[in-house]
Amino acid sequence: MHRTDEIRLQDYCECVGFLSALEVRQDAQVAVVLRARDNNVRLAFPAGAEGEALIRELGNAPVGQKVGILKTDSSQHPILVRRLPGQR
Repeated sequence: MHRTDEIRLQDYCECVGFLSALEVRQDAQVAVVLRARDNNVRLAFPAGAEGEALIRELGNAPVGQKVGILKTDSSQHPILVRRLPGQR
């Protein structure tokens, strides 16, 4: 069984992994679950601009797609998503 750690990215920190799920939670947060090595990482973001950016960027990405998610301090682009080569 793999454990899941929940983290919040600081400005200009990036997390890379294989997309497992995109969740809109009842606590008004958006979470992305990435499979990274031997465990899962749940990245939690507020439902405002950051959450909307995630949904827009990852809404049509297939499960298993390797992605990099970078949090910025820009109000225009609070989250940047890179689709990387590789699938799981």
